[in-house]
Amino acid sequence: MKKVILRSDGGAVIIAEVAYTSEFSYYDYFSQTYVRRVEYHFENAAIFSVNADGTIHWNTVLRKNTGFYR
Repeated sequence: MKKVILRSDGGAVIIAEVAYTSEFSYYDYFSQTYVRRVEYHFENAAIFSVNADGTIHWNTVLRKNTGFYR
């Protein structure tokens, strides 16, 4: 969950995003050291508008292009 925004009517808007890290380690023969690389991934986001009674008013998913450019 990234953020919760309270609405004036008692409801809320909730923003959530898929985020994770990947870690790689390898031995670099040129520098003769171990190299550690961390990649940060931020993917699709979901936004929910929730009424004061807990029911969903509306929701949407923001899809990001995670493919490589060709």
